[in-house]
Amino acid sequence: MNTTNITVNTQSSIRIDGSKVLYFDPFQITSQSHDADLVFITHSHYDHFDPESVSKV
Repeated sequence: MNTTNITVNTQSSIRIDGSKVLYFDPFQITSQSHDADLVFITHSHYDHFDPESVSKV
């Protein structure tokens, strides 16, 4: 299994870089990459739904 395209940002925040760039629960994202094709929010807890981080991906 190749996992080199998976990045764990913090806690449950994950970025997967494949034919599309996917973010799951972006939290405490510090850089503004604006490269997300899809953003998945699993639920509304503060550490899974961080509007400031969503605006950066």
